[in-house]
Amino acid sequence: MPAYVVLTREHTHDAKEMERYGEKAKAAREGHDPQPLAFYGDFEVLEGSAMEGAVILRFRIWLPPAPGTKAPPTRKPASTVFKEQTTASLSLMA
Repeated sequence: MPAYVVLTREHTHDAKEMERYGEKAKAAREGHDPQPLAFYGDFEVLEGSAMEGAVILRFRIWLPPAPGTKAPPTRKPASTVFKEQTTASLSLMA
């Protein structure tokens, strides 16, 4: 079953930090082979808040974690990860 991740960027606060974040995000996707369905292309906001751009990624397969397993923490708190941007995200599974 594929998994879809939708990310919207509402506002960039620090362009240099955003570049560094982009490199880290690219590295995090390695080995997962996402298919970009939309990647900060042209768009028009018809309803809701204004945004700078959006990304929609399709992952070939979604597998839930095996029961009883827990991955080590690899992420910083969202307050530090997203200091370069205001973002909203939604993960969808089909």
